[in-house]
Amino acid sequence: VGLLYAFCDLLIPLNIGLAPLCGAMFDFPTALAIVLTGGVAAATAAFFIGRMLLQDRVRSQLQKMPTTERQFSFIDRAITRGGFRAVFLLRLIPTPVPAINFLYGLTGVS
Repeated sequence: VGLLYAFCDLLIPLNIGLAPLCGAMFDFPTALAIVLTGGVAAATAAFFIGRMLLQDRVRSQLQKMPTTERQFSFIDRAITRGGFRAVFLLRLIPTPVPAINFLYGLTGVS
């Protein structure tokens, strides 16, 4: 069930209803365990997909667009230098979490 949650969390752009649905289907401790493990698995998968599969492709596409490449370089430097603080502040922006995790994979954050 945790892997199914992670898969849905990774692929569904607006996954707002997954955690409440899980809470409605299971008792609280079970739902909490499923949501936490599934969320961590989805975040890890999104990061590694961005890092291992998409980083080179995205960077080569960005080289064709100088303005966008400068903007991405600024974001990359801010996230890489900002570390935990940058990650924390980006979590406060109301965007889909998988998109942010893909972004982390594309940057130099470690």
